[in-house]
Amino acid sequence: MDELTITVIALGASVLFGEIAYRFKVPRVIGQMLAGIFLGLPLIAGSLFLGVTKEYIEFMANLGIIFLLLLVGMELDFKSLRKVSKDAGLVAFAASIVPLLLGFAIGKLFGYSDIVSLVLGAALSITSEGTKAIVLLELKVLKTRLGEIMLASAVADDLFEMLLLSIIIIIGQGQNVTEFGLVLLEIGGFFIIVFAAFKLIPIFIKYIHRKKSHVGMFSMVILLSLIIATISQSFGLGPIIGAFIGGLIIQMSLSEYREEEKELMENFKVMTLGFIAPFFFLNIGLQFSAQTISANLLLTVTVVIVAILGKMLGSVIIKPFSDMSWKQVALVGVAMNSRGAVELVIAGIALSQNLIPQEIFSSIVLMTIVTTLSFPLVLSYVIRRNPGIMG
Repeated sequence: MDELTITVIALGASVLFGEIAYRFKVPRVIGQMLAGIFLGLPLIAGSLFLGVTKEYIEFMANLGIIFLLLLVGMELDFKSLRKVSKDAGLVAFAASIVPLLLGFAIGKLFGYSDIVSLVLGAALSITSEGTKAIVLLELKVLKTRLGEIMLASAVADDLFEMLLLSIIIIIGQGQNVTEFGLVLLEIGGFFIIVFAAFKLIPIFIKYIHRKKSHVGMFSMVILLSLIIATISQSFGLGPIIGAFIGGLIIQMSLSEYREEEKELMENFKVMTLGFIAPFFFLNIGLQFSAQTISANLLLTVTVVIVAILGKMLGSVIIKPFSDMSWKQVALVGVAMNSRGAVELVIAGIALSQNLIPQEIFSSIVLMTIVTTLSFPLVLSYVIRRNPGIMG
């Protein structure tokens, strides 16, 4: 089946399930993930999502997460982010370390090796800013204090994840500590390039603005942001961090052109949320395999419970060092449970290198789906009951 037909089927299912979910006052992303589970049923997937087709969906999903983080970077107020940096840093650290340790302990408890247990702990420690961002955007709470803490902590968590992924690959391939030192040098090199981009991009924006071309401005913004995402990926950090930073740079570069910025943001938001982002959530649902999970039910249930409790505990223990209320830190813990991308990458790489067995991979996939589904449901319910909780 050709890519155009697959695009129509996948997007059609995402829209249909998304609108049904919205009809029941549930965020559209829930419906989009359920669409992925539906299309992933053996009878349907057997005829649709095979070979190059599956690779195409994964490519569109990766593009979706990149565009989501571009959008978030352009929407966030950088000055506000700095104000919540302390809380975000505390949450990112505690909500990563606690589930990492718990996941490692669960792996050892079930009799797995140190490397398998480490991969499991790493997958449990991860937070996805992509899934979190689109829910915060849809509920119109991204620019609140708590929304900024949720997202900033996820971005900081992402840096930790990339280091952890590098360590796991190094261990798995039997490399030495020198390889890890090179990873740190790559991170430093990337941020030197980012600093240069802060200086150069406003020059390009100013040139396009003089030409009075809205199409040219739109194209230039996307191109420059994708270049930064590509550089981030080439430095081993993955495109997600680069996309977010690119969005921040573009936002600051457009600060002098308020009218153009507003128009560009609206156009970019419609394109991202209406066409590209649904593939990301649909792809999460496609990873679901009921057969493998049912064969290892105790392990899977344990992994899901530990994943949820680990993030909640990691967020709640920072309360003495933050001015957030108990309800707010608990809600941030729920947000930190939102997963969806990097843990699947870690698990996929580990599986391909024979570092983990299939049952661990399947447990991580279900954990991803359950925790990602729970966040928008809980957040929308809590906001309805406590309108001012987001600050």
